[in-house]
Amino acid sequence: MKVYDRHIKDIIVWNKIHTERYNYGNNKKTISLPEELYREAEGISHNFSEIVKEALSEYIKRKKIEKTISTAGAFKDLKETGVEYVDKMRQEDLSIEEERINR
Repeated sequence: MKVYDRHIKDIIVWNKIHTERYNYGNNKKTISLPEELYREAEGISHNFSEIVKEALSEYIKRKKIEKTISTAGAFKDLKETGVEYVDKMRQEDLSIEEERINR
């Protein structure tokens, strides 16, 4: 192995370790959006990543609420109370877990 090849290998290994150690769960992504929307966002703040993070968080929060609301009335024909239903589901989970352990 030539000195040059060893140097390149050291750089690759260092880069991998550095990336694993210092990447705190942030992912870089490429998105496409209209130029006008980008300029408007830049006019609000020069930290575009923060704008996208905040907007996406709000979007996800709103979608979760919409999903929760859409289930309203889904259990109206249920014969037991909510507490009884949850207890029944927990008991079924415990039974499945016991079967798995006893195999």
